[in-house]
Amino acid sequence: MAYRDIMVILDHHDADTACLSAAVLVAKASKACLVATFLTQPFVYPYIGADFGAYVPSDVIQKLADDHAEQQETASHDAKKRFDAAISAAGLTGEWAELELGDPQGLYARARLCDLVVFPKAGMDHLGLTPEALVMASGGPVLLVPGTQPLTSLGQKILLGWNDSRESANALRGAMPLIHLVGHVRVVCVGEDKTHALRQHLNRHQITSNVAAHPQKELEPERVLDQEATAMEADLVVMGLYGHNRLQEFVLGGVSRALLSDADPKVLLVAH
Repeated sequence: MAYRDIMVILDHHDADTACLSAAVLVAKASKACLVATFLTQPFVYPYIGADFGAYVPSDVIQKLADDHAEQQETASHDAKKRFDAAISAAGLTGEWAELELGDPQGLYARARLCDLVVFPKAGMDHLGLTPEALVMASGGPVLLVPGTQPLTSLGQKILLGWNDSRESANALRGAMPLIHLVGHVRVVCVGEDKTHALRQHLNRHQITSNVAAHPQKELEPERVLDQEATAMEADLVVMGLYGHNRLQEFVLGGVSRALLSDADPKVLLVAH
């Protein structure tokens, strides 16, 4: 069981460094092909309000369009150089593609045909892309990488947040290639202990597990996960995204919202 193709989404912003390093680490461990999708922004026709006059000379629009195209080409060229250097240094095979993000459905369709997608935890606000939307639309596991600094290790100490839901099961399946590589996972369950069948499942995969059951909800689940992750120095947290009704998550907070903050330093592997 291994990833065969891993997509990393790049856009020539600061988060590219962290995401590319994480994608390289996983691809190298899995001997996977690393597929880079570089997102470019479509040219937006300049709108000038009536107070300023509605007419924009065609030569001005053309100059703006040409400048925009040149900026996008330069950004793509620079990002591809860094990508090529990274996969060459890691001894990986890779593919490069550019996608103008006028409609995110094209990106989601590509993501559905990769075993794992790597994306910044902060999202890409300037492109209107959020981690939540990508996870919900892709249908597979997404590795969310915080910050802008390169990662030096990933998947050596894995924490699984478990609540016996469809979402947490999907996240587990998505993380299995990484869990198999280390052969061990720590499981955290808050509330009723629902890990008996899970432990049997992991045993059949020859994966040892250490279960931390917190039957009393004295702390919020996100606080429990945070404390457990800190105690074991986890470099990857695996969890289902939006295991409750999304409106309920929005109103009450919830684990998903708490851990999706880019200020939270944990790398997440999530699925819905």
